Amino acid sequence: MTLIDIGAAGDIEPRWKQISKILNYVGFEPDARSRVNTISRAKECKEYIIHPIAIWSYKGSLPIRLAKKSEVSSYFPINKDFVAKFPDSNRFEQTSIEDIPCDTLDNLCITGPSFIKLDIQGGELAAILGAQATMSECLGFELEVEFTDLYVGQPIFGQISKHLKQYGFELYDFTNLCRWERDSLSGLGQIVFGDALFLRTPEGVLSANPNNQTLSSYLGILVLYNRFDLITYIGKNLKNDQELQYRNFILAASKFRKDFDRVNLLIRGINAFFKILKPTFKLHLLN
Repeated sequence: MTLIDIGAAGDIEPRWKQISKILNYVGFEPDARSRVNTISRAKECKEYIIHPIAIWSYKGSLPIRLAKKSEVSSYFPINKDFVAKFPDSNRFEQTSIEDIPCDTLDNLCITGPSFIKLDIQGGELAAILGAQATMSECLGFELEVEFTDLYVGQPIFGQISKHLKQYGFELYDFTNLCRWERDSLSGLGQIVFGDALFLRTPEGVLSANPNNQTLSSYLGILVLYNRFDLITYIGKNLKNDQELQYRNFILAASKFRKDFDRVNLLIRGINAFFKILKPTFKLHLLN
């Protein structure tokens, strides 16, 4: 599978690291401070490349407001009034503005994009607008979305969700939700941002008469994100020749789903126990 990682600071996401040996990884990280830490990844993947440019809605130059903490640098100015309400707000402090080269995904013509991960501090919609052709081949997105104006003028969750839906991607889950308290960053408090999972529906994938490469990639994504109900649906609606090819995979996924359900039951039991002790308490992080 080919994973496009826009905003490639940090390590490869753990779920994708599980299949690194068969992964074609295409990353984009314009901030040299963050890019230094990505070099060691190359030996982990089947194919690996990091581009030192930004992905945007046009080709040219983009002024980036570099922040004290490199991972929160953005094209958009920080909403100082909002972040000042919470601890450690100085990490957003702007140190300089740097013009960096930018381009669109469509201009780069990446072969066989399976999935796109986006984390570019408010610039997600701009990157999507420059990826109309790429999106037609893509099977899913995981992108950071804000629920409030963390940056001034940035598109927030509703705008991004509406745009992706127009191109056949449905919201399936939030893989992470980040909440801030006024006196702590403990995981509770006001919801500020999260990571949203958008996928093509199984009906949409099957109606396009997918080849084995597309179908294998889609099923692989569903496993990585624990979408076992969608795998079951695919298994029940495959044509005869593909049903035979994927039978063992579907059976293995069904067995794994039972194990996963047992773990989920345990988590729900732990949450229920804590709610008995303190009804207002929620284990957001455990969820």
